[in-house]
Amino acid sequence: MWLRDGGDTGHASNTLNKALLATPNPATDKVFVQMPQSNVDAFATVKVMTIYGKLKAVHEHVETGSIFALDVSQLTAGTYLLVTEVEGYAHTSKFVKV
Repeated sequence: MWLRDGGDTGHASNTLNKALLATPNPATDKVFVQMPQSNVDAFATVKVMTIYGKLKAVHEHVETGSIFALDVSQLTAGTYLLVTEVEGYAHTSKFVKV
């Protein structure tokens, strides 16, 4: 399920046909994020946050349908949130940095 900006929930099946996949998990230096495919030419924003909500990194203009290599080598060990925003929808998942 995707969360639309503004708090409304809904399925993004009209524009997005896959949730993101982030591997490996746990990670040491890179996380590869399979970005969701969009029915229209769109770009995503990828954010890395601590589990306490502190923003650690923002990557804008990430191409949908691509594999994005996220450098996590400078992060300290712990659990992080990966927030991907596409076309007004946001998906949050977790990854562990070791």
